[in-house]
Amino acid sequence: MKNKYLNSLLFICIVIVICFIAIYQYNQDLSTRHGVVRANVINIAPEVSGTIAFVNVSNNQKVKKGDILFVIQGDDYSLDVKQAKENYLSVKQHLKELDSEIISANANVKKAIQQFNYASKRYDRIQSLHNKEYVSTDSLDKIKTDFDNAKNNLTAAKAKLQQVTIQRGVVGENNIDLQKAQLALDKALLNLHRTVVYAPVDGRIVTVNIHKGDYVHTGKAVLAEVDAHSIWVEGAYPETMISKINVGDLANVFLMSDDTKCYTGYVASIGTAINSKELPQPSSLVPDLPQVFKWVRLAENIPVHIKLDHDVNTSSFIPGQTATVEILK
Repeated sequence: MKNKYLNSLLFICIVIVICFIAIYQYNQDLSTRHGVVRANVINIAPEVSGTIAFVNVSNNQKVKKGDILFVIQGDDYSLDVKQAKENYLSVKQHLKELDSEIISANANVKKAIQQFNYASKRYDRIQSLHNKEYVSTDSLDKIKTDFDNAKNNLTAAKAKLQQVTIQRGVVGENNIDLQKAQLALDKALLNLHRTVVYAPVDGRIVTVNIHKGDYVHTGKAVLAEVDAHSIWVEGAYPETMISKINVGDLANVFLMSDDTKCYTGYVASIGTAINSKELPQPSSLVPDLPQVFKWVRLAENIPVHIKLDHDVNTSSFIPGQTATVEILK
């Protein structure tokens, strides 16, 4: 009877030890079934407003970078380009005419300088003769009038040259009027180019919210695309296990849709901030601490970013899928 009691007690102790070992190993297991497939979802919005001419994609369609997604009617933008070109050519023609006026004004200044020099020398000579009483006062006054006219003509010619030069501005491509016209033309051409919207990356179209004839507005997203090259897995680990996980650790990923297939990767980063469910959002400067129950303390989950290896085929991955993540040690 005594041996039977001892055997029962020994059996119970062994069971307890096995349970403790199992619990310990479970706690040491760096595996979580709380994994989610993530990806960058790009909201595609037109950069110009207009009516949709045609849509080239549909929901869940695969696209390559540079594929045409949709086209906006470009009649108005073509007219803007035509007008900008005409304005650019008009500015160039006007500058060409001003160049001709500058050449003519320069020639007039040179001619006026020659006439002024001649009149100045003649006036000085006649004035000298007048001082010696070889020339009458009437003749001197007439020569002075010619000198004054030549001086006024030179001043007017220089003023005209200065006026045309200022109006012409900088010679060459740095002319401000020509630059403004060129910028307007470039902007019009850019807007016309933007009427065709292309896929920014390789991926899959998630949502199509437009149809032919719809009017779209600049900056308002009408398509969503999943970036095929940005897929990763995010595993949620209790904060009690985070200290055992390091950046660079190898990892295995199993999708719930096919848990027999293993995908490989590594820990790219570990979350540095979370929104705790225990702490409410502060509504005032007075601290509002959570109610604490001594018999229950739930560990918060920390996100661990798992980057998949380059040779992993992610074509079957769908953002939002559930996954199991296993950190290898």
